[in-house]
Amino acid sequence: MNTAVGGQITVEWTAPANNGDAVKEYTLTEYQDGAMTRTLKETGTRKVIQDLSTNSTYTYTVQARNKAGDSPVSGQSNEVVPYGTPDTPGTPSAALGSNTSGQANVSWNRVAAVRGTGERYEVQANGAGARDAGNTTSYTYTGLSNGTSYTFQVRACNAYICSDWSAASGAVIPYGPPPTPSISANGGDRQVTFTWDGRATNGRAIKSVRVTGAFTSSATNGSRSVSTGYSSRLEACVVVTDTENQTARKCAAATSDARPDPKATVTHGSRVSNGECSHASCAYFLVNVSDFDAGSHQVACWAGDTPEVKGWHDIISHARTWAGSSKSSYTFPANGSVQLRCFFGHPGTPVRVLIDGKEYGVTNWWNG
Repeated sequence: MNTAVGGQITVEWTAPANNGDAVKEYTLTEYQDGAMTRTLKETGTRKVIQDLSTNSTYTYTVQARNKAGDSPVSGQSNEVVPYGTPDTPGTPSAALGSNTSGQANVSWNRVAAVRGTGERYEVQANGAGARDAGNTTSYTYTGLSNGTSYTFQVRACNAYICSDWSAASGAVIPYGPPPTPSISANGGDRQVTFTWDGRATNGRAIKSVRVTGAFTSSATNGSRSVSTGYSSRLEACVVVTDTENQTARKCAAATSDARPDPKATVTHGSRVSNGECSHASCAYFLVNVSDFDAGSHQVACWAGDTPEVKGWHDIISHARTWAGSSKSSYTFPANGSVQLRCFFGHPGTPVRVLIDGKEYGVTNWWNG
């Protein structure tokens, strides 16, 4: 049997047949770690033996005696270690080591008395998750969650029993490098839109977020559209810094949309009523342009079949009293409308303009 301090064994045996005379005495022979150490006398069939080594194994034999003499010696008992309960360790220390992510280093002093063979120590975090640290006085406790506060306790064990848990260490909070921030870039119509987020943490608070490149910002997250030209590549980078001055960085880039093909359509402008055109549909050509190069362009006004001329023709060169070249220079905006000096009055007739020699805006003339 064991006691709290150990060093005690109870040996019991069965009395033999007395063969006519009661047993007067028993002789116990003690073997420590296999070697005979002493003999003990006992009149009963049970003896409590104390002051034994808690780090040794013990076996016993017994021999009975009456007036006729000694009995044969019994076989050896089973091996017993008279273990006790180890002392409880003092309060351990906890600290973050060179690797601060998901782990902590715990250290303690050996106990004065283990009271048994197989000395070892166990460590637990926040009152759970006991782990065998072996016969040592330090342990790196891994698998912790960054940003969570942990305290640690230690207990001493022998091969048979463990002590109570120690008092808890001071608290530590493991941490790792800040997570890589997110940033994306998407091109659009003469702009690139950036979306970023630097709020994620890994055990330490984020101290600052800085976006540079196509624009600058110190917002922790957000979205920003940056104006630019067509087919323009823009890049922005986001850098996060935590309270340990650790940084993480990510960049994103995108190209704005390519310039779309210029478009021009012909509609009627101001009405005209003169000797050359008096129909209700008579009006100046109005050219509506989009995505054009702003500036000067050469423009010619054309129409399809008319009573006067068959097939596509330049209406200026075929007008009876129109004075001027068949092509005229006009200043166009990139997007907008320009009223030309040519006019027309044949409803339902297809019309178009040639701008710098390229055909645009085929449509049927309005009915007035």
